[in-house]
Amino acid sequence: MICLASLKLAEPPEGARFTMPITVSRISLLFWILAALIAVITYACLPWWTVDDAFISYRYGRNLFAFGEFTWNVGEPRVEGYTGVLLPIVSGLLWRIGLPMVDGMKVLGIAALLSTVLFTEITLIRLKVGPLRRGLVLLLLASSPILYLHSLSGLETIFFMAFMSWTFMSLADQSALWQGKQHALSLSLSLLFLGLCRPEGLALAGIVSLHVLLLNRWLKLPDKKPIALFLGPIVWLPLGAYWIWRMYYYGATFPNSYYAKQFHGWINLESAFALAKFLGYYLALPAVAALIVGGFLQRERIKQERLLWGSAVAFALVCFGTYFHSHLWMNYGSRFFVPFLPIGLIACAYVSDAPKQLPAVRLKVIAVAILLLGQLGIMVFRHVQEGIWVQYYHAIVQDELIPAGRYLHDRLPPGSRVISYMDAGALGYYSELPIIDFGRLSDRFLAQNQLESNQVIDYFYQSRAAAVVMTSDSVHKVSYIAECMQIVQDPRFAEYVHDTTFGNHVGHPYWQHVFLHPQNLHLGRPKP
Repeated sequence: MICLASLKLAEPPEGARFTMPITVSRISLLFWILAALIAVITYACLPWWTVDDAFISYRYGRNLFAFGEFTWNVGEPRVEGYTGVLLPIVSGLLWRIGLPMVDGMKVLGIAALLSTVLFTEITLIRLKVGPLRRGLVLLLLASSPILYLHSLSGLETIFFMAFMSWTFMSLADQSALWQGKQHALSLSLSLLFLGLCRPEGLALAGIVSLHVLLLNRWLKLPDKKPIALFLGPIVWLPLGAYWIWRMYYYGATFPNSYYAKQFHGWINLESAFALAKFLGYYLALPAVAALIVGGFLQRERIKQERLLWGSAVAFALVCFGTYFHSHLWMNYGSRFFVPFLPIGLIACAYVSDAPKQLPAVRLKVIAVAILLLGQLGIMVFRHVQEGIWVQYYHAIVQDELIPAGRYLHDRLPPGSRVISYMDAGALGYYSELPIIDFGRLSDRFLAQNQLESNQVIDYFYQSRAAAVVMTSDSVHKVSYIAECMQIVQDPRFAEYVHDTTFGNHVGHPYWQHVFLHPQNLHLGRPKP
């Protein structure tokens, strides 16, 4: 915006040459400095936080490298409660080589965010987008609070975004994919990591592979092109082998998280509304500004980048259609939609860079400046809102969930079964005890069966847990969702004795009530 205002818009005097007061290199440098400044300030204001669901993947990774079982509870029937295989394996490797797992994943998350920005910049350069528009995209990315939120959360979101950006960067140079082995190898590796990071990555790998094969046929290219040769052995051979193994290992077609989030209906309006909010906050005004500035894209130019835009649009439709048919639990910071932010801003810059003949240049610039100022206001608002949310969520994890896990680790003997209702991540990771996850992500029975309420209640009590941790919005009693209240109002809940309660220091109405079975009240964890 500063650069936009500084350009000389008036016609130069007759005989004089029009000169730009800020050179291209200085424009780029200015935007990178502003972006770095915003990043430093944002990280300084955010807590070093971890979302509870990340500890689920960390537990799987630790169980794999410590016990050789890629499952939630060691020694029990296997269940796949993680979203993608890459995160638990990487986190488990950090633990195995003796590095701090939680902090190590945050460092990798920050590196993934930086990679996303660099991939986006290279994509814009390959699309021949001008430096001013590239700088504005950089500034919009740098001012988006959700990117920083996900770089520290510990989940796979930021890595999925980086791999998506890597893929689209490779697709942006379509001609190089037919000729150069380096570009073909880069695209193949990005698709492989996408497929391992999230199940949705398989969809993008399939879309790109099909698109490449169709273009190869339509353009009548020789069959033995680098990209056609690399996709099979680098992408589909390992991904196919992994999915065949995981279906055999877990005995399920899809991960348990798919069944836990499945919506039994046509369209989940809450998911559609969540997408609308994401688009409204982060892409609506940039899109309007792009349409005001930009003109019609030449057909020849579209053909040169059809592999990129065709794949991006098809993938977005597949993902959004899937999300509309799901319960998007823990969609903090638009977690399921944020990986599309870089390509969305790239599309805005691409459209705005198309030639357009309009005499009212000043009006056009004023309109765009107003829209960008409005977007800046939205970003400030979102920084405040996301900052408030992450502060209280960080307090819940640090003051309640982690201490409750450590408390049970010290209070109960090894092998004691614990019911978690509702946050099982940090509780399971730090207690190192068998956990029955009523959040359903790591419980096959609860997730993969359409159960009546009486069946859920019976399952709770038939588990004969040594301890129960109940989430509540009241410090004095258990008070939560309807299913939870049915469980605690059952006469059998009297078997459990209230032991302690964990709250948070920020005063958010969220507590963890710990109940013990009477036979365990006198027990403490044996000392080694």
